[in-house]
Amino acid sequence: MNTLRFVTEKLKAYLDFSFVFRLNIVLLLFFLVLLGYPAVTPHSIMVAVSFASLMAFIYLFNKVTDTNEDSVNIKAGLLPEYLTRRVRLFSFLCLVLPIFYLAFYYQLLIPYLIVALLGFFYSFKLRIGDRIIRLKQLLAIKNITSAFIWTIPPTAVRIIETNTPNISIFIISCVIFFATFAIEAIWDIRDIEGDRQFGIRTFANRWGYPVAKKIAIASLSISLILSFIGSNAPTMLALVISIVFVAYASPFRHSWFYHSLVLIWVLATSLSIAMRILV
Repeated sequence: MNTLRFVTEKLKAYLDFSFVFRLNIVLLLFFLVLLGYPAVTPHSIMVAVSFASLMAFIYLFNKVTDTNEDSVNIKAGLLPEYLTRRVRLFSFLCLVLPIFYLAFYYQLLIPYLIVALLGFFYSFKLRIGDRIIRLKQLLAIKNITSAFIWTIPPTAVRIIETNTPNISIFIISCVIFFATFAIEAIWDIRDIEGDRQFGIRTFANRWGYPVAKKIAIASLSISLILSFIGSNAPTMLALVISIVFVAYASPFRHSWFYHSLVLIWVLATSLSIAMRILV
């Protein structure tokens, strides 16, 4: 019994750490970018690592700027004050280091820098007179910005690989865009109270979380319909599971509930890569 308790506590500590530092989110973008390549090669892995590192910057930078909201939204996983500066420094290292590799591939560097700018201004507190404005404070713009952040890297990789845009790439991009838009709306349900207190306007705190759930289901349904044209079985299954998740989403669910949805997408994308390798 003591051994089981010890293992359980260690697993919980690891999951809390991984959720704080967004390792599940970083892994998801890694697999999404890797799926943009026809084969797994050292170059494709390096590009996937580069964009995953960029995603680490975006989410860690968001975390160190969201201390007020997080103090209300989450009961565990808050960064201690002494760690905030270190995490901020680490996040900027995640941003800068991949540039040394991507500098040799300007076609990849351009979308990298575009996403970096979107991610920075998503969280950066811009002071205009007595007002502080962030992209994430603006209703719907928050979701759209996040959706573009997730859509641009895998789309850019696919276009560069094929040398030209085509309808298949457009459909896959739309699947990612609408799925991300919906998942962002779902996360806003968890963060409803803190966002309301600190002036971040979301579907959930503007019209209530039942309306946010309907918007998420509509967006996921569009993504699911498009996935029948341009995606694979793991992606479609992840979309169906996501729709089921929306039905159970509420502000009273633990953070693990929401992080588990991301883990399902990590599993779906990794299975897609495994299927490609095996075939």
